[in-house]
Amino acid sequence: MLVSTGAGPHMHVTTGVGPHMFITTGAGPHMHVTTGAGPHMLITTDAGPHMHVTTGVGPHMLITTGAGPHMHVTTGAGPHMHVTTGVGPHMHITTGAGPHMHITTSAGPHMHVTTGVGPHMHITTSAGPHMHVTTSAGPHIRITTGVGPHMHITTSAGPHMHITTSAGPHIRITTSAGPHMHITTSAGPHIRITTGVGPHMHVTTGMGPHMHITTGVGPHMHVTTGAGPHMHVTTGADPQMHVTTSVGPHMHITTSAGPHMHITTSAGPHMRITTGVGPHMRITTSAGPHMHVTTGVGPHMHVTTGVGPPMHITTSAVPHMHVTTSVCPHMHVTTGAVPHMHVTTSVCPHMHVTTSVCPHMHVTTSVCPHMNVTTSAGPHMHITTGVGPHMHITTGVGPHMNVTTGAIPHMHITTGVGPHMHVTTGAGPHMHITTGAVPHMHVTTGAGPHMHVTTGVGPLMHMTTSVCPHMHVTTGAGPHMHMTTSVCPHMHVTTGAVPHMHMTTSVCPHMHITTGAGPHMHVTTGAVPHMHMTTSVCPHMHV
Repeated sequence: MLVSTGAGPHMHVTTGVGPHMFITTGAGPHMHVTTGAGPHMLITTDAGPHMHVTTGVGPHMLITTGAGPHMHVTTGAGPHMHVTTGVGPHMHITTGAGPHMHITTSAGPHMHVTTGVGPHMHITTSAGPHMHVTTSAGPHIRITTGVGPHMHITTSAGPHMHITTSAGPHIRITTSAGPHMHITTSAGPHIRITTGVGPHMHVTTGMGPHMHITTGVGPHMHVTTGAGPHMHVTTGADPQMHVTTSVGPHMHITTSAGPHMHITTSAGPHMRITTGVGPHMRITTSAGPHMHVTTGVGPHMHVTTGVGPPMHITTSAVPHMHVTTSVCPHMHVTTGAVPHMHVTTSVCPHMHVTTSVCPHMHVTTSVCPHMNVTTSAGPHMHITTGVGPHMHITTGVGPHMNVTTGAIPHMHITTGVGPHMHVTTGAGPHMHITTGAVPHMHVTTGAGPHMHVTTGVGPLMHMTTSVCPHMHVTTGAGPHMHMTTSVCPHMHVTTGAVPHMHMTTSVCPHMHITTGAGPHMHVTTGAVPHMHMTTSVCPHMHV
């Protein structure tokens, strides 16, 4: 059957009524053609750039809209439906509407592709440097943005999520968002890595001199800042916290903040170390000549300043305090501030030592010519002044006191101040010795030919003058006095000063002997031819 209505642009033609029916509406640009009415029906609307074609109405229906760059094609309406929009750079393709749906938007640099909308969905946006890819939207989702230096990749959104941002110097990677999360930002000198967000979190920022590392946020947290001379490390924030600032000459280390805290500032000549903040605290400042060490701030405090000439050491500030100032010429040592205090000032010419200020006090001033030593201030006091010719030693202040002045010719020694006092003056020919100051006093003057010895001051006094030719000996000062003058030819002997006095003058030819001074006096002159003898000077005198 053929039906024609009108002959102009609105002409309508129908051919047949069955599945092969053909309908044409109009003949111009808005002409509409329908072929058949069943599943294979084909509809064409217009034949120009806005032409619309529909083939069938079932699952295999195909629709084409336009024939130019804006052409839109739809194939089927079910899960396998395929839609194409345009054929140029803005072409859009959709394949299926279910979990396996695939969408492509343009085939140029801005192309967008989506595969499925379920857990396995895959989306690609552009294939150039700004390409964005999403694989599935579930726990295993993977997203890639760009393939150049700004590429961003996300793998899964759950605890094992992995994110990569760019693959160049500014790359950023995140692995999981839970306690084991790992983040890497850039792989160059400014790299930053974070591992976990809990007590075991580890963060690394940069890998050059400004690198910063943090491990954990709890008591065991470890932080490292920089790897060069300015590196700073913190380990834990509780009592065992350890902090290191730089590893060069200005390095600073703090270990724990409690009584056992240890601090080191620089490892060079100005190093300062503090161990603990309580009574056992120890501080070391520099390890060179100006080193300062403090051990504890309580009764056992120990301080050392420098290890060279100006070194100063203080041990405790109470009874057993020990102070040392330098170990060279001007060294000063103080041990305790009470009875057992010991002070040493220099070990060279002007050294001064004080041991306690009580009965056993010992003082030494220099060990050279002017050395002065005092041992106790009681009866056993010992004083030494100098070790040269002017040395003076005093031992005790009681009857046993001993004084020595000088150790060479002018040495003077005094032992005791009582009856047993012994005095020695000089050690050469002018030496003078006095033993005791009462009847048994013994005096020796000189040890050579002019030596003079006096024993006692009473009737038993014995005196010897020299032991050479001019020796003079006197025994006693009473009637039993015996005197000998020289033992050579001119020897003169006198025995007693009363009637029984005996006198001998020389023992050679001119020997003269006188026995007694009274009527029984006997005189012998010479023992050879010219001998002269007189017996008494009274009536019985004999010549």
